Amino acid sequence: MPVLQAEETALVMIDHAVGFGNLFRSHHVAEHVNNTVALAKTVLVYDLPLVVTNGADTSPSGPLFGQFKQVLGDTEVVVRQATSMPSPPNASRRPSPRPAAGSCCCRV
Repeated sequence: MPVLQAEETALVMIDHAVGFGNLFRSHHVAEHVNNTVALAKTVLVYDLPLVVTNGADTSPSGPLFGQFKQVLGDTEVVVRQATSMPSPPNASRRPSPRPAAGSCCCRV
């Protein structure tokens, strides 16, 4: 089994923001923040590359968790701008009706 080499490793942490704390239900927010902070500390202790991204602090997701920001210190946070995705050309069309229950759309 190959072993990870520090020279070939980086950690990317995406959207560890306050607003997302309300979305997950598998664990408590405090546990999530503690794990996030511990992971960031580990990466920094080993001097590995760390890429952190988040939306703007004023976005609905909000700023990064405070404890996480403290650990990051002067690590650059890549702030992603909101994008407007164009609608597909047929987005205004209504979907085709489904076949009635019990009917078959193919012949056997």
